[in-house]
Amino acid sequence: AIKNAPPGFSYPGDPGFAGKSGINNQWGHFDPRIGLAWDPFGDGKTAIRVGAGIAHDYIEQDLHLNTSSVLPFRLTVVTTPGTTADFLGNPYPTGTPFPYNYNPKNPVYPDTSVAGCLTTTCPPSFLPVPANMQTHAQYSWNLAIQRQITPSLFASATYIGTHIIHLWNAVELNPGTLVPGVTPSAANLNARRVLNIAGAKLGNVTQYDDGGTQGYNGLLFSTNWRLRDNLTVNANYTWSRCIGLPLITLLNPGANYIHQGFGQNVGAADRNADVGDCAQDRRQVANITLVASTPKFANHMTNMIAGGWTT
Repeated sequence: AIKNAPPGFSYPGDPGFAGKSGINNQWGHFDPRIGLAWDPFGDGKTAIRVGAGIAHDYIEQDLHLNTSSVLPFRLTVVTTPGTTADFLGNPYPTGTPFPYNYNPKNPVYPDTSVAGCLTTTCPPSFLPVPANMQTHAQYSWNLAIQRQITPSLFASATYIGTHIIHLWNAVELNPGTLVPGVTPSAANLNARRVLNIAGAKLGNVTQYDDGGTQGYNGLLFSTNWRLRDNLTVNANYTWSRCIGLPLITLLNPGANYIHQGFGQNVGAADRNADVGDCAQDRRQVANITLVASTPKFANHMTNMIAGGWTT
């Protein structure tokens, strides 16, 4: 559809492009949930409960914020301190790119070479979204033992497990590589990029990646003690661990946590090397809650004013 686009780029109308959305439909999600409860002694005071379920997320619309502003549909110009641009006197040292209009019959794809590029962010960067990108899937399960110890004292112990797959992160398709005799630096990063060595003139080509995982295992102890009709004490203690890959927010080319090799810092492109404690990991959490309620009063006016309050 855009003949002068870089080799390997596809747009709506090109063979293999997923319709006009660029994302394949996903109708095969199956999210069952099951739960079982058992009274082992038949006295109504002990319960053993097990449960499991599967859930899927969906791809939100703001994922395509960057795809709507990509070349050649729209031109993004960013000037930064330290460049040859003069913010007031000469903001476009290589020529002004405006007015810029997208003509679908004759799309303009600016020269991406540093000498002929019309923007101050040359070479341009891109944020491709895989057509078969999967949504998050969560597998959850639990096992609980609950017991009424006395008429006013209840206790339970619950194991909770969760495994999440297809967490989104990013992989850099055009990372800097090691060039013999060249010391890696930010200044020569574009010249060392894999695709640029082969003849392309591109910046970051940061693609969404759905290969991240996280796993959670926790043990929850809970008690409920009714001191009297209007006074209750609840106590909870959780011992848990969450391990996986970090999460990202809205992705920007080259600006997020990326599993890439041979950038400014030389490293392997192995996402599993970045597995660690989740940002939301809290090994131990404890809380105690005291709930007191005022009683109902025989006098109607008194009951309206003072009855039914909870602290």
